[in-house]
Amino acid sequence: MMKLAVQVKLLPTPKQAAALQATLRAVNAAACQVSRQAHHLHASIRAGILGRVGSARRVRAESTPITFRADAAQPFDDRCLSWQIDARTVSIWSVAGAARNIAARGETGWAVSHAA
Repeated sequence: MMKLAVQVKLLPTPKQAAALQATLRAVNAAACQVSRQAHHLHASIRAGILGRVGSARRVRAESTPITFRADAAQPFDDRCLSWQIDARTVSIWSVAGAARNIAARGETGWAVSHAA
């Protein structure tokens, strides 16, 4: 199976930018919520994966759940993003519905990797 990794710069309209920003904040808030719930399970701590009692790594893991910045990056794939290569646009799901025909331009070119 071949995977294609592309880094692009989006050039959204102000309305598209607002929808994408709201989506990014919602996704990262949801990730923080999941992290808080997972933190209560402490499965990795109980299993000893995070070190012995009193170790710095274990103390850090026990103290606070992982948090995500509201504007942290979020990966997209073909389940929530579609390319219109000839038009040099993308469409991305958002909390306001699909943000369609967002202008995009390549930043670093195309990188191809082969997955096993």
